[in-house]
Amino acid sequence: MLAAVFGKILYVTKENKHKFWRVYYWLGAGVVYSFIFMTIGRTVWLVSFILGLLFLGFYQGVKKKKHYFRNGLLLMLCICMMFPVTFGMTRYLPPLFHHPVWFWGEWSEQKVHSWDLWNSEKYVDINEIVESAIGRTTVITDKIFGASPFVIMSYAAELTREERAVLKTYEEYSNPFIVRKTIYNYYLHHLNFFGHPQSEQGFQLVADYWIGHAHNIYLQYSTDFGICMGACFVLLALWSIVRLAMKEQRGNIESDTYLLLLLIPLLFGMLEYSWGSGAITIILVFFAWKRAMVMDIKMSEKRMLG
Repeated sequence: MLAAVFGKILYVTKENKHKFWRVYYWLGAGVVYSFIFMTIGRTVWLVSFILGLLFLGFYQGVKKKKHYFRNGLLLMLCICMMFPVTFGMTRYLPPLFHHPVWFWGEWSEQKVHSWDLWNSEKYVDINEIVESAIGRTTVITDKIFGASPFVIMSYAAELTREERAVLKTYEEYSNPFIVRKTIYNYYLHHLNFFGHPQSEQGFQLVADYWIGHAHNIYLQYSTDFGICMGACFVLLALWSIVRLAMKEQRGNIESDTYLLLLLIPLLFGMLEYSWGSGAITIILVFFAWKRAMVMDIKMSEKRMLG
């Protein structure tokens, strides 16, 4: 969605559409970023930040004016303006059209249900979202810059109940770098040329948490389908990025949009695994690859004719 909105901003700017549409899509970018913030997902925060930087570079090329930081501040302003609106719609519209859907294993009496009133305490308020977001951020920053020794939590005793758990203490489990390293080491050691069925994957990270996937799209595809398929996926992804970013395509709105669409799963997939084979987002990747291949054929024909 973010890549699509960025693509529309580039299109309406290049085509010099009515100011209403330009303002509309800039505010739309603020709405999408607000939703992204409310996911409390550090990986998607990082990927959306990188996409924002790339978009600002593309936008400079379309406008032909070097106002990178000013446009960045404009994007931040749109996010700040639309966050209260987005939260309000997310918080107060669902009670009017209430039909909660639960995934297998997630149902709980403590969560929101159709019989709960609109002002039920089960609903999340804006302070909880901000505090949770700050908490998810400080988990990283405290590991980098250091935290108070008095912040050690007392969950270690609970985490040692299962002997098969790989990480035994809360100090290990609370460190995202150790967690990722442990997951990646496990999946790297189990790679082969033919892949593994889902029943042969996963391990007990701690006593109450099972790891079911590699938290990395490249490593997961290599685990599912074998090393050769994983290598093909990486090479095709890198080749497509290079083709779509080539000098001959600069200023081409279609190529810029495809590049943004392509980078979402490829960047997000470095730290998470949310889209398996057949997912809509992965199908979009194939459309981006097709665009890169068509460009390659056209450039070859031009060289032959030239």
